[in-house]
Amino acid sequence: MIWSKGSKVTAAPASEPITATTAKTWLKIESGVTADDTIITSLIASARTEIETETGLALFTQTIQDTLDAWPEYEEVSNPYMAFHLMRYPVQSVTSISYVDGDGATQTWASANYIVDTTGTFCRIAPEAGITFPGLRNRINAVTVTYTAGWALAADIPEDLKTALQLMLTYVYERRADSVKQYKTAAENIVQKRYVPVL
Repeated sequence: MIWSKGSKVTAAPASEPITATTAKTWLKIESGVTADDTIITSLIASARTEIETETGLALFTQTIQDTLDAWPEYEEVSNPYMAFHLMRYPVQSVTSISYVDGDGATQTWASANYIVDTTGTFCRIAPEAGITFPGLRNRINAVTVTYTAGWALAADIPEDLKTALQLMLTYVYERRADSVKQYKTAAENIVQKRYVPVL
């Protein structure tokens, strides 16, 4: 089994896992006080990004592109279906798979040619039975997978992750300077439990 080589967000979430209003309630800021609304909104996005970086998760719906240098090869024991994994999860759907052919032209691989399996933690993609991978140009990032990842509704995001986000938000909001840290914070303990190592 191989993994995509790189991953980047091409369209960030349209909204965040928690609203500024919810955050202000957590921070015990009166609803009518709006002086720090812009700061709070920015810190929510920053905390979400930190959680996603630490875990490989996509918390809220976003568009991501992963790249591969080459298609996976057949391995009788370890990868008999020539599958590869996407780096971010949970995956909602795969939008497209494009590749650079032998002549250097970018092509789109028809969705009927491959299977998208989202039953596990990480999404895996493999060619349909009887289908072979198209030829590639010998170059880095020859394959690009565009997909949508993250929970579709804020209500579906696990509560422990939203709690971790709010804990991180509180820490940064109340201490707007870097500091020396000796122990894991409560938020870090929650987030690290969600980390799934890439094998």
